[in-house]
Amino acid sequence: MKTVVIFQEKVMHYRIDFFNVLSEKFNVIVVTNEVNQYLELCRFATVVLKCKKYGVFSIVPKLNRFIKEISPDIVISTFDIRLLSVVYMMFRNKNKAIWWGLDTGKNMLATKVKVLIAKMKIPIIFYSKHNMEKFIKKGVKKNKCFYANNTFHVHQRTKSFLYKKNSFIFVGSFDKRKKIEVLIKVFYDVLPKLDPSTKLYLIGDGDTFSETQLLVNELNLSDRVKMLGRITNSSELIEYYNSSYASISLGQAGLSVLQSFAFGVPFITYKNAISGSEITNIINEYNGYLINNMNELGDLIVAMESNSIDAAKLGENAYRYYDDYCSIEKMSEVFSRLVEEVSND
Repeated sequence: MKTVVIFQEKVMHYRIDFFNVLSEKFNVIVVTNEVNQYLELCRFATVVLKCKKYGVFSIVPKLNRFIKEISPDIVISTFDIRLLSVVYMMFRNKNKAIWWGLDTGKNMLATKVKVLIAKMKIPIIFYSKHNMEKFIKKGVKKNKCFYANNTFHVHQRTKSFLYKKNSFIFVGSFDKRKKIEVLIKVFYDVLPKLDPSTKLYLIGDGDTFSETQLLVNELNLSDRVKMLGRITNSSELIEYYNSSYASISLGQAGLSVLQSFAFGVPFITYKNAISGSEITNIINEYNGYLINNMNELGDLIVAMESNSIDAAKLGENAYRYYDDYCSIEKMSEVFSRLVEEVSND
């Protein structure tokens, strides 16, 4: 069995299922700076090597020594130019290295540096086809570019599009970027056009939770807008997705897009929402909506609730799209194939 070392600054909970699937085919060792409370779920090995930060940059002093001692068949790392010793390690092992998750930088200089590094012949797995095509246009060799849609596994799914609807839903962290207050105000404005039983569920926590609660109280919406706190267990989320016409997150469209699709619920967001490429999975008017402004959101809420837009069909499309392109198994297939190809060269 081939040994695959994966470097991650932090093992996020949504990555564990993916690494578990990979560990069915390979001896997976995840090297990380930080462990978390989900490690009991891991079927792969973890090794903690502490990072040292110098401004925006970081080094992992013992990383290269560890790689030399283990001598893995493949090393995979997040494409992050801040991680200086990781970049060095990848080029020391370039004949058995794979980058993962390249995207444009925060400024022009960062993007230029990333493109320069990306041209140095190490294969890259992008989070989406869209991101991959951007870098091919910038001169990165096409035969070194691959993509696996960024996603995570939903343990207990349901075909929510088969259920009767009476709500809309937001799931995610509470922060300014999400524009939750805009969603609440739009919902408030269209209430006279909605059935008295129609509700808005806000699921999550974060910096603006108290501020959001205050807005709900000021608008006397406590009977119609339900703030449920953080829920990560899919079996608990099912009832809320089952009753929802659509998921809405206006300012940011991240992995919550894939979670919504996994349950068969369409997703609504702004066209220019912040995203790590997950927004590219939304096909306008097929499995969700990419909108321009608050007025469009209000119109959509009313149209879905009145059934002039078939939310069930959109949800069925979302469910099938997840199965066809975004399941954890599909993601694993790309990684497994590339690991075999690179290690056999």
